[in-house]
Amino acid sequence: MPRHRRRPVDALIVDPPEKRRELQFSKSVSEGDREKIRRNMLAKGQLWAERHPTIRFDAGRCERIREGDILVRGNLSVRGVASQVDLPMSVAFDEGTLRARVGFDKTHADFGFKPYSAALGALKNADVLSFYVDLRATRTGTVTRATGPSSAGR
Repeated sequence: MPRHRRRPVDALIVDPPEKRRELQFSKSVSEGDREKIRRNMLAKGQLWAERHPTIRFDAGRCERIREGDILVRGNLSVRGVASQVDLPMSVAFDEGTLRARVGFDKTHADFGFKPYSAALGALKNADVLSFYVDLRATRTGTVTRATGPSSAGR
């Protein structure tokens, strides 16, 4: 199983309304504003999707913190620049489904670029980049385990 995951930059969704509600953000963002934000987000001065089409996570190691929590260490690459992350993930198994969630912050500088700014700085992003991961996985086949040398043909 690969220890890295890639996400196409152009598949990123800007401020999905359901996620804003779940995270209890105070204001909604109009569809028109979301599209403007998306264009700026993918532009050369920001994620530069044309030159850096993916965000990549390379897992280094995982360790159990306590029941239901694991620490995943690895490198997150944005714009081709890797930054080390330690992710304390909440993990749960329910009816054959694995769910892992984590939120963490990095800065634009961690990835070698500056926050978006326009109108002489009247409109600008904060330096902090907040990431939220909500992973769900479902088993699709049967798992067999080898218990030792095969006794076939004896």
